[in-house]
Amino acid sequence: MISFGIALLLVAASLFLIPTKARGCTCIVAGKNASATGRVLVGHNEDDSGRCVMAHHLVPPVDRPVGTATSFEPCSASIDRSGRSLGYIWSQARSVPALSGADCFLNEKGVFVASDSCRHSRQDNEPDLSNGGLVYGLRISIAERARSARDGVKIAADLIERYGYDNTGRCYIIADAEEAWLLQVMKGKHYCAKRVDDDEVAFIPNHYTIRHVVPGEEGVLMSRGFIEMGEKKGWLTGKNDCFDFARTVQDRSSVNLRGNLYRHRHALSRITGIDWSEEEDLPFSVEPRRPMDVKDVMGVLRDHYEGSPDDVRGKWDSSPHYTEIRRICTGTTLGALVVRFRDRPELNTLWTSTGRPCTSPFVPWYGGVLGMPQEFLVEDHESSLKRHFHFTPKDMAYDPSIPWWEIQQFQSLLDGQFDDSFETVKSHVEEVEKNWIDEDDVIAEKARSLMDKDREEALLILTGETAKKARQSMDVVRYMAGRLPRTELSTDSKRITYKSREEEITLFLKYDGHPVEKRLVFGQGMQSPESWATAIRGSLRRRDSDWEVSFRVRELTEKCTPCYSDFWLYGEDDSGNPIVGSVVIDVVEMEKDR
Repeated sequence: MISFGIALLLVAASLFLIPTKARGCTCIVAGKNASATGRVLVGHNEDDSGRCVMAHHLVPPVDRPVGTATSFEPCSASIDRSGRSLGYIWSQARSVPALSGADCFLNEKGVFVASDSCRHSRQDNEPDLSNGGLVYGLRISIAERARSARDGVKIAADLIERYGYDNTGRCYIIADAEEAWLLQVMKGKHYCAKRVDDDEVAFIPNHYTIRHVVPGEEGVLMSRGFIEMGEKKGWLTGKNDCFDFARTVQDRSSVNLRGNLYRHRHALSRITGIDWSEEEDLPFSVEPRRPMDVKDVMGVLRDHYEGSPDDVRGKWDSSPHYTEIRRICTGTTLGALVVRFRDRPELNTLWTSTGRPCTSPFVPWYGGVLGMPQEFLVEDHESSLKRHFHFTPKDMAYDPSIPWWEIQQFQSLLDGQFDDSFETVKSHVEEVEKNWIDEDDVIAEKARSLMDKDREEALLILTGETAKKARQSMDVVRYMAGRLPRTELSTDSKRITYKSREEEITLFLKYDGHPVEKRLVFGQGMQSPESWATAIRGSLRRRDSDWEVSFRVRELTEKCTPCYSDFWLYGEDDSGNPIVGSVVIDVVEMEKDR
C-alpha cells in the first residue's frame, strides 16, 4: 500500500508533466505589397511566464517508414509522421510544465509557423475531440510537411477536423514569401483561416482578430458546419452571409482585455501613424502609412509605449517589463523573430533575438545554414523533442556555460537599473544591428551568385555569417553587462528548502551608501519582481563595513522553480540610487515522510 507521503510526491511529480499553453505572445504580419522588401514580413515575440530556456535547433530532413506516428502531449492523438519530413529551424521554449503552444519553425521550403494564444474561446459543453485531440502536433506537422503557407493551412485544417484542437483558443501564423494566413482555432473542431491582404498589415495580441467573414470568398477557409453551430448556440454575430468571427467565438470573459488592447492599439498606431481609441473595434488588418521594413517590425516588437500616456509605472516598478500596463516587449518575452523572406528559401533571413528584443540584438540566421551556431546549442534536436513534455525543474537550472543564462543575467542586471542604463544599451544594440541589416542583402546576393554553380560553398558562406554574428551578439551582451554597476552580494545559505516555513536567508552587501529596507526585494531570476520576497522588517543592519538583510524563504520561493538558480536583489539607497546584485542558490524540494 502506498503511503500518504509517497502519494503526495507522485501527485506533485505528475503536475510537472501536465503541458500548459503559451500565453501572451505577439505577432505582426505585413503583406508583400505592405512590405518594403516586396515579400511578406513576419515578426513574433514569444512570451511565456516563469523560468524557461529558449533553445534553437537545425533539424535535417528525414524519411520515416510507413506507420510512424507520434503522440506528443500525454493522452493526445497519435499523429501520422510517415514518409518524407522536411528539414527546419526550430525555436524551442523549454519549461516546466511543458509548453504546447510556444515553438516556432521555419522549414526548408520557406514556410514559417508561430502562434499566439486567443484564450478563451466559447465553450458551453464538452469539446468535440477524437483520440484526445491535438495541440503541439499541429505546428510540427506544418513544419514537417508544408510546401507553402496555403498548403500549411490545409494540413492544419485537415488535422483539426479529424482530431479536434485541445486548447481554449489560438491563432496560428502560417506564412511564406508570397502570402500569410492567420488560422484561428476554437477548442474542438471549428476554425477560421483568413489570408492577410497583400496591401495590409495584421497585428495579433491575444484575442481573436478575424472580423468580417464572407463564407466561400477567396482568402477564407472555414470549418464545416461552423455557421450552423454558431446559430444553434446563439453565438453567431452578424448574418450567416457576413459575420464577425471574433465576436462569435471569443468567450465573454476575455473580450477586450486591457493587456490585449494596449498592445493592439499601440501597434496599430505605429503601423498607421493614427491614434486608435479603446472604444472602437480594432480591425483584422490595416494599410500602413508606408511599406514596413525589417527595422520597422523590430521596432514594434520592442515597444514599451515610450513617450505615450500609457508609459507609466507603479511606485515599485524598476523597469517597464513588469508593470500593470502590459507592454509589447515585456518581462515574459523570451525571444523574438523577424522573418525576411526571399525568392529562394535558403536565402531567407530569420532575424533572431535570444532574450528580450529591447536589449538583445537580432542575429541574422539564414535559411540555408548547415549547422546551428554554438551559442544557441543547449541539447541535440532528437533528445529535445523526446523530452519536450518531460522536462524537470533541473532542466531550468542556472548554467553559466550556456549563453542563454548569460543573456538572462544581463537582462536581470539591467532591469534593476533600467532608467539609468537602458539608453546606453539601446544605442549599442542599434549600432550593431544597423551594420548587420546593411550587410544582409549583400550576403544574400553573394550566396545567390554561387548557388547554382557551387551550392555547398554558398551555404557555407551563409553558415559562416550566421555563426560569426551569433558570436558577436554574445560579445555585445558581455560588453554591456560588464559596463553596468553591480552591488557585490553574498550569502552563507547556499542551499534553501523550497517553500520552507521555518527558514530565513541573510544577504551581505558591500555598499557604501545607505540602503532603504522597505525598497529591498529579493527573488529568482526570470520571475516577476512583484512575486519576490520583501525584507524582514528591522533586519537591515550594519555588519562591520557591510550591510546585512534577511528574507523569509517561504515568501522567496513561493513562485519560484526549485532548482540551482540565480537570485536577484533590487532596491534603492536613501539618495534614490539603484541597488542591484545577485547570488546563486540551490533550491531543493522538501523531503516527504515515507
